[in-house]
Amino acid sequence: MRVLATVDQDKDPGNRFNDAKVDASGRLWAGTMGYEHPTTGVKPNQGTLYRMVQDPNLPGPCKLDPVVSPVSISNGITWNAQNNLMYYIDTPTRKIDVFDYDIRTGSIANRRTVFDFVTAFVPGSPDGMTIDSDGKLWVASWGGSRILKIDPLTSSLLASILLPVERPTSVAFGGMNYDTLYVTTMRKGLTYEQLLSQPNAGALFKITNLPNRGVYTPPVNYCDTWVM
Repeated sequence: MRVLATVDQDKDPGNRFNDAKVDASGRLWAGTMGYEHPTTGVKPNQGTLYRMVQDPNLPGPCKLDPVVSPVSISNGITWNAQNNLMYYIDTPTRKIDVFDYDIRTGSIANRRTVFDFVTAFVPGSPDGMTIDSDGKLWVASWGGSRILKIDPLTSSLLASILLPVERPTSVAFGGMNYDTLYVTTMRKGLTYEQLLSQPNAGALFKITNLPNRGVYTPPVNYCDTWVM
């Protein structure tokens, strides 16, 4: 085992990586978040969203470059089928944002909001996220006990799937036909009374018989050499 990259060395030692995703070119995106105190929560504005950088036409090392900062809890990332939009979540904002995306360079621009939990009166906060073959977003509502299906083009909530647990954390389509939605959930931080009412907190769920399918995600275009 060897270290490929070290980030956030100027931040608290409690900083850690959170969600990561790979774009259609195999470029890795990974975000960090601040220290999570058991009673006061996450220290804000300590995280960063990073992008793996290497020119595929030239030999040389890879590195993680900061792209979006500051971030409090870097979370869901996904791209549309045309690879000209990148959707992104910084959880405490309770918003889903989108950037214009250049798949050739991995550059982003023109950040704006496509869905706001506050104005849509949706409980919880956006956490992990994926996209289906129709371009609709599927988002875990942490603290909201549900998975949301959202049309990012109209900023509308299309469906909610209620879960028997309070804290779903992320979603991903899988299975032979990408027609099963897998949902991770969180147990840590719940009180004894909460655990009694939701004994399956922390379990992995699967949701079937959905009208939508996910899309293939390529593996990371791995670099043999990295800059520390």
